[in-house]
Amino acid sequence: MRRARRGRLSGPQAVPDSGELTVVLAAWAGTRVEEILSGQVELPVDYLQEHDEWVLVLSGGGRLTVGADHFDLGVGDWLLLPGGVPHRLEHMEPGTRWLAVHGQGPSGQQVPGDRRPTNAGGGPTQARRAVPVVRRPRRPSQP
Repeated sequence: MRRARRGRLSGPQAVPDSGELTVVLAAWAGTRVEEILSGQVELPVDYLQEHDEWVLVLSGGGRLTVGADHFDLGVGDWLLLPGGVPHRLEHMEPGTRWLAVHGQGPSGQQVPGDRRPTNAGGGPTQARRAVPVVRRPRRPSQP
């Protein structure tokens, strides 16, 4: 029998001093939900991914460019990043916390395990920050 799962988002104390920490909260049928905790990050950072990503700012804020459009995001703002469209993180307040939902790619393939920074030419580049993926242990069920 399948059982319900529950958890809790990390607090501000979990934000690293530098880089980002990505916590996978849940994953099912080609969908992944993450909490992204952002410390001091060397910017800008370019991304290109095949799948759609929906992000919500839980605390802090930042500025993203998606294609030719610019977005300043603060607490409570969300943005749908379409797959196949380059996006750039231009500015981010240290301590920003995000909720991200990744969907399937255009052909229905599974969501990759991490986000891929790219260089301006669209090819892969070395990540300029650590993006470890942490899986939270399941809590024992309550009687």
